[in-house]
Amino acid sequence: MDIVTFIWGVGTKLWGPVTHQIGYLVHYKKNLENLKAEVEALEALRKDNQESVRAAEMNGDEIKAQVQIWLKGADAATVEVEKVIDDFKLNKRCLWGCCPDCTSRYKLSRKAVKDAVTIGELQDKGKFERVSLQIRKPLEIESMISTGDFEAFESTQQAMNEVMKALRDDNVNVIGVYGMGGVGKTTMVEQVSVQARRDELFDHVVKAVVSQNINLKMIQGQIADMLAVKLDDETEAGRAGHLKERIMRGRRILIFLDDLWGRIELAKIGVPSGRDLEACKSKIILTTRQENVCHAMESQAKVPLHILSEQDSWRLFRKKAGNAVDSADFHDIAWRVVKECGGLPISLVVVARALGDKDLEEWKEAARQLEMSNPTKDDHDHTVFRCIKFSYDYLKHEDAKRCFLNCCLFPEDTNINIEDLVKYGIGQGLFQNANTVEEARATASSLLKHLKACSLLLNSDQEGCVKMHDVVRDTAISIASAGDELAFLVHSGAALKKWLRRDSYEAYTAISLMSNEIQDLPDGLVCPKLQTLLLQNNIDIQEIPDGFFERMESLRVLDVNGADISSLPSSLGLLLNLRTLCLDGCKSTDINTWRVEKT
Repeated sequence: MDIVTFIWGVGTKLWGPVTHQIGYLVHYKKNLENLKAEVEALEALRKDNQESVRAAEMNGDEIKAQVQIWLKGADAATVEVEKVIDDFKLNKRCLWGCCPDCTSRYKLSRKAVKDAVTIGELQDKGKFERVSLQIRKPLEIESMISTGDFEAFESTQQAMNEVMKALRDDNVNVIGVYGMGGVGKTTMVEQVSVQARRDELFDHVVKAVVSQNINLKMIQGQIADMLAVKLDDETEAGRAGHLKERIMRGRRILIFLDDLWGRIELAKIGVPSGRDLEACKSKIILTTRQENVCHAMESQAKVPLHILSEQDSWRLFRKKAGNAVDSADFHDIAWRVVKECGGLPISLVVVARALGDKDLEEWKEAARQLEMSNPTKDDHDHTVFRCIKFSYDYLKHEDAKRCFLNCCLFPEDTNINIEDLVKYGIGQGLFQNANTVEEARATASSLLKHLKACSLLLNSDQEGCVKMHDVVRDTAISIASAGDELAFLVHSGAALKKWLRRDSYEAYTAISLMSNEIQDLPDGLVCPKLQTLLLQNNIDIQEIPDGFFERMESLRVLDVNGADISSLPSSLGLLLNLRTLCLDGCKSTDINTWRVEKT
């Protein structure tokens, strides 16, 4: 009995593995189908992950290393399994094709089971919550500027060579570039920055626009965005400290401070100076209209950018106006116009594009108008003004002129949201031929495209936005402040902490104090002509006095987006002409009853 039990036990233990091995032959087709199903599931998961990776890369995100390894592993496993499936399809047979090749089938079936397990494990590992790292990549200067249309004329190339020489000099840490408004300082330095980056003189380039009205928070924000730094600090000193730490860690950073009007304390921004700047092998390059600012900022190298020569002026003007200026009829008149532009690129471009498609009589009239207001030899600011004003006057449509002037209501060098221009235009009564908001958007888009073609507006690096050159903006503000029908009061992005006081507000048709730090509004203003009031992005405004709107009976556009108001004043109900009211970001409980952003 013991022997029988022993034999039975041994047989049972041996039979299990045998039947398992026989199963590879019996379930030959089933194992193949199971493998195919696993491969199909893996392929679907691989495609999903690849799409996620592609979307993350388009967003500038960095892909996780484990995701990249998994994708390579999935590709390799798929190729290997496809070989197994191909071997199955060969259907090898023995005995001159009369019987199946059991040995081959056994090996393939066994491998199919093993590969199915591997593929299943691979699927489990490939179910990622995120394929990219949750970090922001620093912005490259090339992504923020246009390099394709740049042409270095003699004076520009000379200045570029001097700046590049200073950037290569270990004894120079601060470089100042100076020249009159509209001569092309910003464009030239941007091109130099790109070249310095390509020559690997620096690991990174950051840019911030300082402007006449210094707003430290905005300057810090621009630098932080380019360095992919998140500034959570409430105080300027806290933000400055974090920025300086980041720059000191980064090493070899070129810091471009654009449009300085006087000395600025770098420590208040968070930019290293002196030995700290040397220690992190970084440099500062600044632009200004005044040479003494270079001295005030302790620039070791000062590089002037001069106006264009007559020959270069003609080349630029001809390029923008077209070959028609070469004809005998136009040539002399065109030369008269070129001389009136004073060798300033911005003047040459706006005038050339205004006249490019005009007939001879209009060219003659243009030359006459420009010569009538001939400034003194050194009055280049007036030269720029009259050239831009000339281009503005040549705009055929009044709506185009109003859209252009509306752009100067925004802070200097900011991205101007086209949707805001549409909403303001509708409220002001523009786009009369448009019956719907969509038609108004299409009309506004066409007008803005024309303004960009005239070089009165610029393309933006941000989708859905336009920009305005600071010199053009200055001219637009001058035009809008001196008109008979229009009178603008513009102090946007000026770091104001208090309401701007004036003896009288009665003449103003538009007031823009957006993007400031104003906390309190006056109890009431006498503004019988005021049509547009822009107060958005003053996050410290918590209350609008009850009688604030009582004497603004003509108001058509009101924007208080982002204000921290908890209720709306009763005087808002007196604004019978109001057509556009923007309240996004406000926390008032009664705002929904007033939300009429679309007329």
